[in-house]
Amino acid sequence: MKYLLVLPLVAAGLSLFLLGPFFGFFLRVGTDPRPWPWVYDIFRDLSFMASIMAASFLDATLTKPNGYPFGSQTISAVLGANMVKGSLSPFGKKLQELLDYIDPDHCLKAYHNIQTP
Repeated sequence: MKYLLVLPLVAAGLSLFLLGPFFGFFLRVGTDPRPWPWVYDIFRDLSFMASIMAASFLDATLTKPNGYPFGSQTISAVLGANMVKGSLSPFGKKLQELLDYIDPDHCLKAYHNIQTP
């Protein structure tokens, strides 16, 4: 019986998770001068979720021991923090270089955004 009470909450949460970005797009059209701001927001939010859900895996593969941990910031911001701290693994350095090739100083900018929001 108690599972019948939880099922609607799970369904509502899943619906909001899946449909939230689309409703956010329609609510923001014409309100932001940046081109395609919702694309940036979606990718930033996906980066937050990936950092949280795969924190143990990302810590093990992208950082050295005692590095800045994943799970509380975007992947780029944590890569930037570990780059400053000098605790990126070789694979983490390659990912950081790839992101910085696409957007110069991407990881440092993300790191500075968490320092001064």
